[in-house]
Amino acid sequence: MGDSYISEADVFMHRNYLIPHPSRSCYFGGFRRGFAHEWILRFDEHGRVHRIDVEGGAGVILAGLSYWTTEDARILRNELEDKIREGNFGGLYWDDIHMANLDKLDVFLQEIETSAWTEIDTPEDLEEAHEREKRYRST
Repeated sequence: MGDSYISEADVFMHRNYLIPHPSRSCYFGGFRRGFAHEWILRFDEHGRVHRIDVEGGAGVILAGLSYWTTEDARILRNELEDKIREGNFGGLYWDDIHMANLDKLDVFLQEIETSAWTEIDTPEDLEEAHEREKRYRST
């Protein structure tokens, strides 16, 4: 693993926001409001992510896509292997691994348009994805 994208399976991309050759690790995220339980990126003035909070409200949230350089991927792989060896990982998300290790990673925000993606967790989200796609295709 390294110089690789990681994509979650419940995200519909309305626009291709992949970068051909990223030079650094990044989270793709966009501003949303009115959510109850999302992963909010906290970053400095240079876009370097230093914390992720899971809460409601408004903010720049994860859009289900990240890119990891070889060096950062090595750190994540080692941390993931440690969790597997410990055997107590049943309640963990992939995001928990990098959230717990942000101090070791060099990861930045790659901000995307709010309308570029839909996370599909419910039948209502699926309907929203269809509606957004119709609007996108008609423009």
